[in-house]
Amino acid sequence: MASGKGEIVQLVLPFLPDWMQHVVLVLLIVAVLATWGFKIKRRIDHRRALREGRPMRGQGRGADHLGAYAPPPGAVPPPATPPPLRPDDSSTAS
Repeated sequence: MASGKGEIVQLVLPFLPDWMQHVVLVLLIVAVLATWGFKIKRRIDHRRALREGRPMRGQGRGADHLGAYAPPPGAVPPPATPPPLRPDDSSTAS
C-alpha cells in the first residue's frame, strides 16, 4: 500500500512548481507525524484506563456503565420474579 502511494507522489510531484513540491512534502510529513502522535496518545490512554479501571473507548455508555448508580461490588442481585398474570379478557366478552 505504501509503495502505491509513494509512486503516486513521485508521479505528481515533478509536474508541480518547486515551491509547491516543498509544501506538499511538508504536509505529507506533518500528516504522518500527526497520525503517529494520535496512535501513541490512544495507546497511552488505553494503558491508563486499564491501570485505573476506567471504562475504555467504546465502553461505559448507557446501561453498561451505571457510574454512581452501580450496585456495590459483591452485591447479590435479587431473584427475578415473573410478571403478574392477567386475567383473560376474551372469556368475559359476549
